[in-house]
Amino acid sequence: MKRTFLPSAIAAAIFATLAWACFSGSPASAQQPAGASMQPAGRIALVDVNHLMKNHVRMKGQLTELNNSMEAISKQFDEQLKHIQNEEAALKSLSPSSQGYQQKEEQIVAEKANLQGQASLKQKEFMQQRGRIYAATYKEIQGDVAAYCRQYGFSLAMTFDSDPVNADNPQDVIRGITRNVISFDGNMAVDITNYLLPRYAPPETARPVGVGPR
Repeated sequence: MKRTFLPSAIAAAIFATLAWACFSGSPASAQQPAGASMQPAGRIALVDVNHLMKNHVRMKGQLTELNNSMEAISKQFDEQLKHIQNEEAALKSLSPSSQGYQQKEEQIVAEKANLQGQASLKQKEFMQQRGRIYAATYKEIQGDVAAYCRQYGFSLAMTFDSDPVNADNPQDVIRGITRNVISFDGNMAVDITNYLLPRYAPPETARPVGVGPR
């Protein structure tokens, strides 16, 4: 199955080793893992942030809306480019020594440069908007994780990757090798991903509870 990854610049910021100190504060309203309130302090909460973000309904809706807007703008640029190409074709039928040839040629060059500049700026704008969507979603998840830790006595929260590794895919193997969490026993460290998931996604997107790196 083809995996979905976040853009590299954003993924690098999100999936680097993270630790959140869980200070005192207002409790989060979320499902409690079995026996969490009876466990001693010092445990670690593991969160598959990639899974939460890939299934975040609101974020996916925002990205779909942004992509639709990008496609509409792209079509406009394509139409403008075709117009310029038609002008270039018409210019080729004229003699370079004919009246107005040089002026028309300069006009086409200016139009093409202007279109390229507009496309570059629009692409930058869309990338910035995409980055803000990812950043806002991650900040939301980070806040919910911190609140969950405070409520259920976790001292530390870390990102981890629960997806299985495809041994036939070299990039996937590298992903597995560079994981932050290799193994955990469920006593000192607990996967809380499914307890947070209902905040962002339908129940059918939940993974089996306790699934860890493989």
